[in-house]
Amino acid sequence: MTFPSGHASLNPNQAFYYDEQLMLRRMDYSPEVTGISPIAQYTHDPKTFDGFVFPTRRLMHRRDADGVADQNIALLTFDIDAVAVERS
Repeated sequence: MTFPSGHASLNPNQAFYYDEQLMLRRMDYSPEVTGISPIAQYTHDPKTFDGFVFPTRRLMHRRDADGVADQNIALLTFDIDAVAVERS
């Protein structure tokens, strides 16, 4: 997917991978801000908050030139304990 210019994103070019239940499982991008190598970000542990399902764990791994993620080391991990959904 290519996001339009002016859209806040890690990189305008990103690839999203979904499972059979249409849950996001991986997204690939190359962060323009940090200039580090290509990233594969995996999502895990989906939980329901206020009727919506969110992944509560994200792991970022480097990718090689063929797109294969090195899952031996996570560059960053994100663990989410709560999500607030506001309706207007």
